[in-house]
Amino acid sequence: MSGDHRGTTNHRVDLLFDSGFKRYKNTQIFMKSDTAILSPSISQNVQGKYWFDIREAILKKIRENKNVDFSLVFIRIVPNIFIFIKTSELKVLMTEFSKKERDNHKVWSFEVDRDFRRIFNKKSMDDFLLVKTTSESEVVSLLVQL
Repeated sequence: MSGDHRGTTNHRVDLLFDSGFKRYKNTQIFMKSDTAILSPSISQNVQGKYWFDIREAILKKIRENKNVDFSLVFIRIVPNIFIFIKTSELKVLMTEFSKKERDNHKVWSFEVDRDFRRIFNKKSMDDFLLVKTTSESEVVSLLVQL
């Protein structure tokens, strides 16, 4: 992905930071004691689509630490749309077949539909996950409880 994405990458990270989470290195992973959350941030691209990648390598790093609960994905969408899903739900879309190799990295690419109701695996658009958006107050409440 080309261009400067710092604004999108840091979109609403304050919700995580204010709840006690810290960014794990320069990744989409945020940690608080024994809890890890994958939290990609996305905005609409020039084709009008919303998409994000998950690298296999970062998932392996999290799985190496057996004491970490890694059960949630928190998607932050510009301007202020939020989706929480269970990692186990997203894993249904993360098969060997649906994995791509890009720039020497193995990744799964996902697209969120424009109504923010479904997440598709970009390699297999027939496979999708039904999701619902979450209000900012619900996000704050959930993050504080973790």
